[in-house]
Amino acid sequence: MLGNRFGYRRPAGTFFVWLDVGNGEDAARRLWSEAALRVMPGAYLSFGDNADNPGAPYIRVALVDDLATTTDALTRILEVLADAELRLRDAASKKILLEVTLLRAIEARNAVSIDAVLKQLNGLRSSSGAGIL
Repeated sequence: MLGNRFGYRRPAGTFFVWLDVGNGEDAARRLWSEAALRVMPGAYLSFGDNADNPGAPYIRVALVDDLATTTDALTRILEVLADAELRLRDAASKKILLEVTLLRAIEARNAVSIDAVLKQLNGLRSSSGAGIL
């Protein structure tokens, strides 16, 4: 049902599924308010502050109910998070387009050193994903 969306991999021996949704806290809030589903933000289950927290982009979903209820819940998760997934892809596409445009402009004008270009690109990469979900 999930395919490979949200970084899903079939768990080897657990009833928990971890999904990469970009911002686990925001996704958990949306799933509660829009789909009446409770999931655990990954940041609550790992150590680290803000951007250093390895669990921050994830939600943990417990697959503990019967098949029909679990299928319904996963369907609602997909419905609520589908538009967020599209926004993430759109933001990534815009970022790539901006990087290519910047490189072409610099190449055409030959006015900026490659170190300055790389510094700007790294700045863009590190700021991506903030506030998207």
